[in-house]
Amino acid sequence: MNMKKLLTLLLIAMLAVFCLAACGGSDDSGEAASDQTEAAAEESASSDDAEESADSATYESVYEEYAAKIQDATPGLVDEYNTECEGLGLEEKAELANEKVSKLAEIETEGTEKMAEVMYATDGEYSTYEEWGQKLYEVYEECGQDIYDAYTASAM
Repeated sequence: MNMKKLLTLLLIAMLAVFCLAACGGSDDSGEAASDQTEAAAEESASSDDAEESADSATYESVYEEYAAKIQDATPGLVDEYNTECEGLGLEEKAELANEKVSKLAEIETEGTEKMAEVMYATDGEYSTYEEWGQKLYEVYEECGQDIYDAYTASAM
């Protein structure tokens, strides 16, 4: 199999993983489960604070906060990828790139959850929630592509 076909297959596989991560897929690592459990416990413990926060938050304010978090995290993740990929094979590089993009997916998911809180605390219109969630997802896609671009550059 020539290099071009191999690279094409790897990019297709990465896009599949990218879509899974963006659609709520998760890895089965204990660390991720532990983080989610801790976050759920903290959220549960401060449910009154969350309700007050959701009442004062807007879709736009949540979008701006989490879009900025994604955009701020991206250069560091690209740098981490570039440092950590040295000496790795093509498959390991793809896995590393997916790990870095998954970190952005976690931020995007958290922002989408905050938007759901806004929806339930305000108008309850799913279409409005969906519109703002899509905007945040687009920021995630764009920034995730920066990491995949670093992968592509390192694979050449």
